[in-house]
Amino acid sequence: MQNLADSVETALDTYETFTSWTPAWDTSSGGGFTSVGAGTNEGFYMRIGKFVHAEFRVELGAGFATDSGTFILTLPIAAYVWGGSTIQATLGTWTARNNSDPFHWAGSLGLWSAAGVSVSFGGSYDGTASRSRIDSNDPIVWANNDVLSGVLDYRGV
Repeated sequence: MQNLADSVETALDTYETFTSWTPAWDTSSGGGFTSVGAGTNEGFYMRIGKFVHAEFRVELGAGFATDSGTFILTLPIAAYVWGGSTIQATLGTWTARNNSDPFHWAGSLGLWSAAGVSVSFGGSYDGTASRSRIDSNDPIVWANNDVLSGVLDYRGV
């Protein structure tokens, strides 16, 4: 009985633990922040069985740099790739904050790769017109203290 109690306690400890994750950008296939400069780039994820919950937040600081392609974020754990001929499944949401306004934009995070290892940032709506996917100039021209954050909930492999 004690062995069972110990294994349940170990499982619960694992369940309640977030793992630190540094968001990485696939600039070879798309774009992203090649450097956050003096800013912060942090994330956390938790895996419970096949379920993955991840959160990330990037705040740009002096000396940040972006790649010119549309942003592609590498996942902390590969996602299940659904059947069919088109790679698309919504895994989460993102929010961008323009610190100079301060206006906000939001959109979806969709599975990007056939290997299930990255997501792209779906377009947002600014109240007047649809926006394209996130890149170095959309939905904002990125500047110091701007923030990009998101939450992902998906089935891992």
